[in-house]
Amino acid sequence: DKEGTTFYQWNPSAGRQANIDEAKVAEIGITFPILGIAETATVIQPSFEASGRSIGLLPLCHIAVIRTSDIVPRMTQSMRALTKVYKENPEGFPSNVVHISGPSNTADIELVRVVGVHGPINVTFILVD
Repeated sequence: DKEGTTFYQWNPSAGRQANIDEAKVAEIGITFPILGIAETATVIQPSFEASGRSIGLLPLCHIAVIRTSDIVPRMTQSMRALTKVYKENPEGFPSNVVHISGPSNTADIELVRVVGVHGPINVTFILVD
């Protein structure tokens, strides 16, 4: 461990705002998405009480750890997989399902491209076989 390094795990009993405040100042957020889409390098991250969406959106760097068996070729297959999961377990449906495809960018202002308008600046995928 490096001196001064702190780790924080999302804690539902701490309250929503306390967790968001920790995510705001974190340098790295680590998530475990349930699906990936190969065509667009997108990961699909459901948000539950035990793991809010702030983890993959507020820190400067987002690391997504995903099993290779959970990667599908295209969006159509991911929607089929999500439908199957939540039809079999409707009470387990999350508060939202976030599709993360890397840092945001826009060219809305005078057609000048700006990366990292919101969300992490760096996104890394760790594939587990």
